Amino acid sequence: MEKEALLLGTSNGHLLLFDVDANVTQVVGNVDGGVNCISLSPDGEVIAVVTGFGQVLVMTHDWDLLYEISLLDDDEAEGHHVSKD
Repeated sequence: MEKEALLLGTSNGHLLLFDVDANVTQVVGNVDGGVNCISLSPDGEVIAVVTGFGQVLVMTHDWDLLYEISLLDDDEAEGHHVSKD
């Protein structure tokens, strides 16, 4: 069964999941540096988040971090991670 949901990322770093059927919003994670951009794969299995620190985080739909890459040069980049709530 498919789930009707909306995934939101905030400038202060919260990842929010709104369940349309249940009319419930929950915080599912927090990203250091805030969320600049968020995108889901067509099947919703993989999520990509660009943080305010210039990191691209790729996660599963269960919020497990698959990998993290920097959009910045090595001199500018710092290791920042996503945390589950």
